[in-house]
Amino acid sequence: MADVGYFTRKDPIKNFYEISNGIASKCGGEGVIANPVGKDAFVICIEKFFFRNASYAALTVILENIKGESRASVVGFGGGEGFFNISMGANLEFANMAAEVLVSEFGFTLTGR
Repeated sequence: MADVGYFTRKDPIKNFYEISNGIASKCGGEGVIANPVGKDAFVICIEKFFFRNASYAALTVILENIKGESRASVVGFGGGEGFFNISMGANLEFANMAAEVLVSEFGFTLTGR
């Protein structure tokens, strides 16, 4: 599992679907599920096939509005293949793609791991 970290930005998210679609399209996600959790949280699950190890990696992004700010958590997992479940970095690469989109496209900054 690859936990990239926690990201914040100073204003609340107004359109969770915009961020969900941005992450999915920039990361090349093939299977995408995006669901609201109440009015101030959103969970995004994305799956992608990696040819280098012939397996799928998955990504979970949790977006929250808390006290007038936005917070995002990014976790990549899976991507392993074979008896030892070796991912060859597929899950970390997938998580880093989503983190880059949050920072470059939506104004988030990394605040912790």
